[in-house]
Amino acid sequence: MENRIEPAAAERRAAHAVSIVTIDRMPRQPTLAAQVVRALADRGISIDGLVGGWRNQREQLVITVPVEEAALVVELAGTIAARFGVGPVTVDSSWTELVIDVPRGRSSSAIVAELYEQLAERNVEARAVTATSNEVLCVVRPEAGDELRRSMTLRETKRRARS
Repeated sequence: MENRIEPAAAERRAAHAVSIVTIDRMPRQPTLAAQVVRALADRGISIDGLVGGWRNQREQLVITVPVEEAALVVELAGTIAARFGVGPVTVDSSWTELVIDVPRGRSSSAIVAELYEQLAERNVEARAVTATSNEVLCVVRPEAGDELRRSMTLRETKRRARS
């Protein structure tokens, strides 16, 4: 059996525009993050990614959302951040999320390794890379997204042909 995405699934997997919403100067406790994510959930907003990072004794919460939801996410996050005296809340809507399915019989770590090799060869900045056993997500600038997807597909096709 060949490892490829069916056409209908491939359409859903096309790269799509995302916004990165960042809340700076957060305390090292989950209370604020819980309130922000709860507010988004209550409004029916799905997040594509959520990363918290520690720097200088404060956390930076980074939320990846569909670009069309960014204004509402900034508004909700800003309201909650103001209550806690943290922030600022910033948004950068110039990113694309690329989703790569992990073919049956391959590990996600192999796909991530190939992805990082491609990023390095092309000198492409990745804002985030996450992986599960089924898929790898990579947030890059739009101009890099399509070329990177074609390159990863070509590598997988060549790999299968050698098998």
